[in-house]
Amino acid sequence: MRRALPPPPAPTLHPSALEELQAFVAVAQTASFTAAAGRLGRNGSTVSRRISALESRLGVRLIERTTRQVALTEAGTAYLARVTTVFDELASATAELSAHGGLAQGVLRLTAPRSYGRLWVAPLLAGFMQRHPALRVEAHYSDRLVDLVAEGFDVALRIGKLADSSLVARRLAAVTRTLVASKAYLKRHGRPAHPADLAQHACLQFSHDMHGAPWVLRQPPQRIKVAVQPLLVADDAETLLAAAAEGAGIAAVTDWLLERHPLRRQLVPVLDGWEVGEPGAIHLVTPGLRLLPAKTRAFVELATQALRR
Repeated sequence: MRRALPPPPAPTLHPSALEELQAFVAVAQTASFTAAAGRLGRNGSTVSRRISALESRLGVRLIERTTRQVALTEAGTAYLARVTTVFDELASATAELSAHGGLAQGVLRLTAPRSYGRLWVAPLLAGFMQRHPALRVEAHYSDRLVDLVAEGFDVALRIGKLADSSLVARRLAAVTRTLVASKAYLKRHGRPAHPADLAQHACLQFSHDMHGAPWVLRQPPQRIKVAVQPLLVADDAETLLAAAAEGAGIAAVTDWLLERHPLRRQLVPVLDGWEVGEPGAIHLVTPGLRLLPAKTRAFVELATQALRR
């Protein structure tokens, strides 16, 4: 098996090479040290020293100097053609990149929690792509914590407490959890009148909550802990919502899930006015870049307008 050759070393330039090349091109194009100095905003002696340093480093004379005129040598003429091409390419690349900075194009990779992504993010994408036809979107819905930088994502929607990191987070909305059940369940088992009554009911628990820990119900200034025995534990909020809609018990669900889910019409509030657990938030998260690409800025603007409430 042939061993792969190591990559060639990256090209290096003398620290003052760019200034020397700019001086050379200016003198060659103006045929005057004085005119070249004026174009560069330098004095004539500085321009002369830079060209002398360039010639010394290259080991070849580029410009013939007389008291009356400045002319390129044969080597200088050939070198000017190559250097001018490099400067033209650099200017073109800079202009192209600047244009890209204002145009949303390429591939936007976004991630969001599964249920939130389906209910809130997915409906935005068709219109977003119509407004930005040069852009392609890759949407990944997962409840795991995605590493934006390591996995190459441009933007994420996250729910809950954010860990300290180098990412930039924009708060879109508060998140609260309330209790719901079906009318059929409440008809069979009765409606709890106080948080303490939950201990006598079938409760449906999200597995991300600490297993065995009491439910904390808040109605400021009251804060009550209730030890519940969950009948169903699931890592998917929609599973709990569906079970509650079918009469299996009382579930604590987020406001954003209840607001958009098609099963919401089969559920009624329980212990209205009480919230479960600590308040949370929905954040829009991007890598901590000083200048975001246009594609990311476009989605941030859309999501901020559509999802903030």
